[in-house]
Amino acid sequence: MSTNNNNKMCSSKSSKASSISSSWFYFIAILPIPLLLILYSQLLRSTIAPPPSDHGTGSMFDIIATRYDFINRALALNLDMG
Repeated sequence: MSTNNNNKMCSSKSSKASSISSSWFYFIAILPIPLLLILYSQLLRSTIAPPPSDHGTGSMFDIIATRYDFINRALALNLDMG
């Protein structure tokens, strides 16, 4: 009987050891993910260009103003002309 109990104790110790070693494996496998996210965010920040010098001056609206007026008149059936 005592040999049977010793075998059970040894097998439970080995299963605990294997679960500890597998938890370290997962920790080491997951560790690079936050580091890669940080490096990726730094890369994105370095590649994003600053806004153009005429940002906020209405230059974008000047580009689309003629199309906007045309669509506005078509949808409003020329009732926007006053």
